[in-house]
Amino acid sequence: MKIVTQGASVTDQMPTVLHTAERADWERRAAPRGAIFVMRDRLVCEEQPGCVLATTAPTLTFGALEGLRILARLETPIVLLMDQARVSHADAVQQTLELRHARLVEELATQDARVDGVFCCPHWPGEACDCHMPQSALLRAAAATLNLDLSRSALICDTWDQAYAALTVQCQPILTMTACGRAELALPMWAELRARAWYAADLVGAALCVEATISGQRLWQSLQPAPLAHAM
Repeated sequence: MKIVTQGASVTDQMPTVLHTAERADWERRAAPRGAIFVMRDRLVCEEQPGCVLATTAPTLTFGALEGLRILARLETPIVLLMDQARVSHADAVQQTLELRHARLVEELATQDARVDGVFCCPHWPGEACDCHMPQSALLRAAAATLNLDLSRSALICDTWDQAYAALTVQCQPILTMTACGRAELALPMWAELRARAWYAADLVGAALCVEATISGQRLWQSLQPAPLAHAM
């Protein structure tokens, strides 16, 4: 396992890479591959704002391990995405996040699960970055770093901003019904975005949906939406 970091100052508006797998087999392939992106907060890890400086691995949500085990059965990269604004102004916090996610990846590996990359938007919402969703630079940075084809990928998420970011790069969003996801579903939203999203109860349901798609029980070409016709 290798931890790779990039600068995360106010003047450097690029995403931070917290983890990438050490020369994984899929990374060596010449042709880009599809991937499964998963938003970390609420879907994989509990939100713990007060624990940002903790050195222990983040606490997994109910069902996260089962969902990641299902995804691990597939020969597809699994990449976690996250927003962590406090990183932008504290190198010590960034180093702590790297340590926490290194431990998370190690723990998952002992339980028949895996994560091949962790990418973080470290900027405050008011900063002019391109990686805070609904912007798509977080997805594009992961694709460039890991040699991924976004048009053959899916993002498991729980907000419309995240779903929109996926569709702008032709990545299929799967909106899950976390408490946040249920609240988002009640909001008025652009009809085209609602129509193009897939829906699942939780990470396990989304993982089963992806597994069925890859095994041919669901048409993979539906994971390649045309570019959005309008901006939000």
